[in-house]
Amino acid sequence: MDADLVRVHKVTLSDLRPFQCDKCPYAAKLKKQFNKHLRIHEEGREQKHVCDVCGFQALREEQLKNHIGTHTGERPYKCELCDYAGTRQWLLREHQRNHQEESLHESFIS
Repeated sequence: MDADLVRVHKVTLSDLRPFQCDKCPYAAKLKKQFNKHLRIHEEGREQKHVCDVCGFQALREEQLKNHIGTHTGERPYKCELCDYAGTRQWLLREHQRNHQEESLHESFIS
């Protein structure tokens, strides 16, 4: 496995958030996430939706709704084949690919 992918994977599993915004309470695990966040502070990018818990700001209501799940622990996207539940629809799709790969693998073994 690529060394960069391993490093990123380890960072995403940790609770460390080394990239702290100096304009709001936001902190990121990865520089790429942090740089994306910084765009919300650019002049002319009005943030209409603000999290009451931590001050997170979003351009769209859907973004704020997804963010609030980080505080509530809500996992609305549930797998029909196992107990997995995710916070984002794209995470569920990635998870479901694992089932497809397992099924394909089993068909070759059988």
